[in-house]
Amino acid sequence: METKIKIDEKEYGVLYKGKTAKIYREYFNRDMLVDTQKAQMKFSEAIKKKVGTDEEDEPAYYVLLEANGSEFFERVLWACIKAYDVVHGKVTEDFSDFIDNVVDYDTFVTVGIMVFEKIVFANSPTIDSESEDVEEKSKKKE
Repeated sequence: METKIKIDEKEYGVLYKGKTAKIYREYFNRDMLVDTQKAQMKFSEAIKKKVGTDEEDEPAYYVLLEANGSEFFERVLWACIKAYDVVHGKVTEDFSDFIDNVVDYDTFVTVGIMVFEKIVFANSPTIDSESEDVEEKSKKKE
């Protein structure tokens, strides 16, 4: 996945590939895929807890943020920006400096959540299940 985002009136490239996972691991000493899966599980659990309560109509992005905290989305977004810059020969500020220089932090985290969602959907299976394949073949025989 490669796209552009805008934060503080500045456009950034964002890249999610193997390079991104390597950067995430090198800078944060964590596995990006494991953290992504844990974030999805926390989100799922948070939704289950809210069903049937006064909070069940909260926006999904808020539940995702509440379940995982902003730091996770900071790391994901920065690693994607850093990966884009490395691939395209640009320099990125160190993580702490980058975060310190963000003016519109709410938008930064919200964009981080949106990038996270794109990563999750980018990793969705693209292979049809065998049952769908068998059903399709049966229809063709008829």
